[in-house]
Amino acid sequence: MLDFLASNFANRLSKQELRAAITFYSSLEGRSLQYVVIGLTQETMMRMESAVAVSSPAYKEYASELQRIASDFQKNPK
Repeated sequence: MLDFLASNFANRLSKQELRAAITFYSSLEGRSLQYVVIGLTQETMMRMESAVAVSSPAYKEYASELQRIASDFQKNPK
């Protein structure tokens, strides 16, 4: 269910909105938010990998940031 919700969010949000959402969720405490953030991250990564801008420095920076946030949440969900 969370994957479905994350997919819907990611499909409706711009890169800037996704960045803001991920930053917001990553700053909150709560175990269930971990899955929303990871779902958003995964969906965003899949969308961006299929985009033309994959080779741009901005993509690499953004992808790195998303991976770091997801990794932090997997290590410490609180």
